[in-house]
Amino acid sequence: MKPLELMAEVERLGTRPLWPSFDPLSTPVALYDGERTYLFGHPSPPPEFAGPAAPGEPATHAGRHPAIVANTNITLAGVGTATFMLDSAAGLSPSQAAAVVIHEMFHVFQRAKHLGWSANEIDLLTYPFENVGLLQLRRLETEALRRALSAERLDDAAGWAATALAMRRERYAVMDPAHVAYERRTELNEGLATYVERLAWPDVARPALPEADWAPDAVRPRCYSTGLALALLLDRFSDDWKGRLESGAAASIDELLAATLTAAPHAFTSEETEAARQRAAADCQALLAKRSRELKVFESMDGWSVVVLADQSAPLQLRGFDPMNLTLVGPRALLHGRYLRLGTAAGWIEVFGRRSLTEGQGNHPVTGGFKRLTVTGLPSRPEVSGAGGSLLLSADGLKGEVSGHFEWGERSLLVVLDRSIRGQG
Repeated sequence: MKPLELMAEVERLGTRPLWPSFDPLSTPVALYDGERTYLFGHPSPPPEFAGPAAPGEPATHAGRHPAIVANTNITLAGVGTATFMLDSAAGLSPSQAAAVVIHEMFHVFQRAKHLGWSANEIDLLTYPFENVGLLQLRRLETEALRRALSAERLDDAAGWAATALAMRRERYAVMDPAHVAYERRTELNEGLATYVERLAWPDVARPALPEADWAPDAVRPRCYSTGLALALLLDRFSDDWKGRLESGAAASIDELLAATLTAAPHAFTSEETEAARQRAAADCQALLAKRSRELKVFESMDGWSVVVLADQSAPLQLRGFDPMNLTLVGPRALLHGRYLRLGTAAGWIEVFGRRSLTEGQGNHPVTGGFKRLTVTGLPSRPEVSGAGGSLLLSADGLKGEVSGHFEWGERSLLVVLDRSIRGQG
């Protein structure tokens, strides 16, 4: 699939009515195809982009532009821009890929009009994944949503939707408000973007909700689907729900649905409730074992390692990460799956396309900064250049510029950051 082919499909699908005042065709898009970055529709491309050669054609940049790291939305030269990794879309048809691009375009629209729809990803790191009772209620809520979506009769759909909301109210009543806000805002942000993506290309073969729910710690991906499910139910029960949400008539999708429904909840059998509890208990135990296993796999990877140590008084700070590829493997330990950027007064370090491990300073895995970064499994010896001031680090999937000193081991590089150096983090 070529960039021009993909954007032609985006233009075709983008003419469909998707959301009030959302115009995909006016949103800039940056695509990376593995060799070049293509920038479409940007009113003032940054100077590192060449062109466009003619009106309607993209500006281009050799290689991957540093700002393009995932399917997401960014601010590029002061303009909201959707980004898409075309090099990783081999299994998608042009229509599927175009719908994903429109998903990211909708995020640009959301950032401009609805900043309050974005969740604080840091709150997810203290979420009570291992709480059996909460997971049991979550599983019952998901099953009720599934039954509501599949019900042919409107009264059955309303009854099971009411059941799902009842399970949610019981769960939210004992949860930290920050974690409640995380779910609701992620449903607004990612759930509605998934809904718009589905309107652009209706993938009827893919169910909105899986029968088995999600793993205990898969809260974020679950919100993509529960947000979609709530929006599809609102389509069934309300003609004007999008306008009401746009106007601020409700702060969340589930509250908007609750205000729409009048049906009494249906009931699960005692056997169904007990089965959900037993499965939740087993899955919470499996989650703890999985965390231990993933950490051991990371620590036992063959190849070279780079360990970066920061001084307690100047810890590494988070500059960018991928919340979709993040695993909590200890009270302060985070395993990052594909992208991480850290900065400090002593410089910056970026990991892209490989795993890395951070150890938080203090009682939280992120908010106090990081005292250690570990990258392992590197296929060859890291390169270090520079002297006196900044050191340039380079390895497969790792780069950085820091002030400090280094020590070589048999298959490892230890970098100790110099807290006395002041620079740009």
